[in-house]
Amino acid sequence: MRRSFATLGRLLLLFVQLQVLDLAAQVSARFPFEVSETVGIRRRSDVISTRLLFERPLPSTTGFRLEDESESIPCQLRPAGETTDGISALDIDFVGHFQPFETRRYQIVAGVGLEGSEEPQNGLRIEESSNEFRIKNRDYLVWTIRKDLKGLFRFLRLPNVEYVVEDSGGLGFRKGDGAIHLLSNSKPTRARILREGALACALEFDYENWPGDGSSRVVLEFPRTKSWVHVTWTIRGMSRISELVAELQLSLKGEEKLVDFGSGDFVYNTVRTDQVAVMEARPEGSPRWSVLHGLRGDLKPLVVAPENVLLAGLGGWVHLMDETRCTALAVAQFGLAGEDRIEVDGTGLLRITRRPKADQIALEFWVHFVSMPVHIGARTSPQSMQSPLSVRWLPRVN
Repeated sequence: MRRSFATLGRLLLLFVQLQVLDLAAQVSARFPFEVSETVGIRRRSDVISTRLLFERPLPSTTGFRLEDESESIPCQLRPAGETTDGISALDIDFVGHFQPFETRRYQIVAGVGLEGSEEPQNGLRIEESSNEFRIKNRDYLVWTIRKDLKGLFRFLRLPNVEYVVEDSGGLGFRKGDGAIHLLSNSKPTRARILREGALACALEFDYENWPGDGSSRVVLEFPRTKSWVHVTWTIRGMSRISELVAELQLSLKGEEKLVDFGSGDFVYNTVRTDQVAVMEARPEGSPRWSVLHGLRGDLKPLVVAPENVLLAGLGGWVHLMDETRCTALAVAQFGLAGEDRIEVDGTGLLRITRRPKADQIALEFWVHFVSMPVHIGARTSPQSMQSPLSVRWLPRVN
């Protein structure tokens, strides 16, 4: 009798295993993609972030693994858009090293019960309280983001090097009245952790009726391998916006600050406490871009673009520095998505303004906090922020 029960137990176990294998075979698939360096910059330890959307939701028990041509790669894989029907998307973050214009091929392997890729443990972590998020990178870098988004964010290099003053302006906009209205004047409908892990973290802030009858979404992304934050602000359903503004007040010392602008040419100068330096660009008109310098209200041209110059090669970035700290700011689509302006002054003001095209009310930029000299502290160039490694998904392989 015991032998019969043991035989029956083995048969039942075999049946269950066959059922699991059959289910795994139904959903097992490979999703290949290519990653390319497209602008001619060597990339060292760049975090590659992408999202895989599934045609049909996969079972919640599906496992995922990232592979290159030969082996599994340590990575951060997070199911996104989970519903009662299963997993509809997958957020993917991993580290890559690329030579200029190099392309590499990877794949996501999916299957029920599949053993996933190893995940790095040391790096970023998020601490959430009732009124703020704190993102720490291995106990030496700390970003503080209030849930009302006032001031946008602060940054601290431990133990005590502050980069951003507490009462910065943050994000704002102008309507027909000409006044700046801060995004933080309205409470977000939702402030949440969008992505969390050692390699990459992201926060999302949604406003249903702000500005006016429109809606806003702000996403802040933090990669482990770089001390920068990627900011994307989009506005929908509101066409009466004359200007978008992003403003940080930096904590800098000394009577004279150093300034580098990435325009059609590399432009460097200094600003004293009462001085301002500006780089501006526009989709139409002449000059297409210029750098101005002087007292506020009395700026003089420093460098002006030649006639008929194209904006495709315009940098759209700035360094503002004292003897120990450098803040790099880079703006996406500078001078192409609207009339753009980057302004700095000797008090540490760092401001972006954009007069957007009517159908493109958005502002995307990166802020990178490093030590001086910037060549050692940054270990990369502003162009690498503006041109992340490109991801192209290929046809699925069953």
